[in-house]
Amino acid sequence: MKLIRRYAPGLARPRGDILRTNVLWEITRAVFILYFRIFHFLRYRCQNLLPDHGPAIITPNHVSYYDALVVPAGIPYRMRFMAMEPLFRVPLLGWFISLYGAFPVKLKSADKGAVSQTIRVLERNEVVLIFPEGGRSPDGKLAPFEQGAARIALTTGATLVPVSIIGAYEAWPKHHLLPRWFRPIVVKYHQPISVPKLEDRHQIKEAIPHVNAQIAQPIQRRLAAWERLKRIKSRR
Repeated sequence: MKLIRRYAPGLARPRGDILRTNVLWEITRAVFILYFRIFHFLRYRCQNLLPDHGPAIITPNHVSYYDALVVPAGIPYRMRFMAMEPLFRVPLLGWFISLYGAFPVKLKSADKGAVSQTIRVLERNEVVLIFPEGGRSPDGKLAPFEQGAARIALTTGATLVPVSIIGAYEAWPKHHLLPRWFRPIVVKYHQPISVPKLEDRHQIKEAIPHVNAQIAQPIQRRLAAWERLKRIKSRR
């Protein structure tokens, strides 16, 4: 039952299917890590801050198609995550992120089904990845957060883990068809944030801006340091 809850939440799948999914996920994860280490010198920082189990929400900044690959690859267990619906129509990418546990959400719309599914996953003490900005940043800077991640955390009492993705914008920006190799990428996990579980809708609504600010602060600090480093390098 533990395998079913971990690798196929909510589905009583045959043991062979579960093990096959597990093996495919491990192989795919290893391939991604190898690819990113060779072509983007990928490094992970502070992986010890990752929770061993849920309910928890991983909340990275979002600047590139790469984000949905590099963050799950650095987490040593298969989790679930929201991804933009158009990604599932990209050849191979859609298959890979589905294998990783992704489920589609509609960008800039109220997708109540995806929110309900996320809450059910968290209630099973699992880990979910949500990009608080919703879509990819057009310029690499941190965009204003949507309410989704904070609202779900406050509804379930899930722990939040901010994540900074540095260099992915330079490696594969939003308006580029193909990635640019040999641009380094660093993924840093920040100190987890505990939030209360609230039932009152008014209290949840009032708490969302504060929770979003808590998520954004370490990410913004890391992005600012990256911008300073780029300016220093450009002067040399």
